[in-house]
Amino acid sequence: MKDLLSSLPKSEDFLAFWAIYPRKVAKLAAERAYIAARRKFTHEQIMDGVRLYPFRPDAINQPHATTFLNGGYFLIEEDTPPPTVIVARADTELQAFERALGIGDD
Repeated sequence: MKDLLSSLPKSEDFLAFWAIYPRKVAKLAAERAYIAARRKFTHEQIMDGVRLYPFRPDAINQPHATTFLNGGYFLIEEDTPPPTVIVARADTELQAFERALGIGDD
């Protein structure tokens, strides 16, 4: 299988995209989506979008490259603010116990 994948023709543009895209999932599907996106957009537009997109630090919440390309996520403006991420602090058992007793850090 690996020999088959390595023998497939790769465009230099797609390989450049894949090299900087942070979530490496479903490479063949991503390549098909890249080829489809290139019918309407330039390589530079796609690459600029990858550089400007506000990817989250945890990979699990980043879109697959296929979703990114098919959804046109790369079509963003330079002044687009990053998404707001709210992280809730999980209470430890001790903190929950202290709160129940009314002796927490409130």
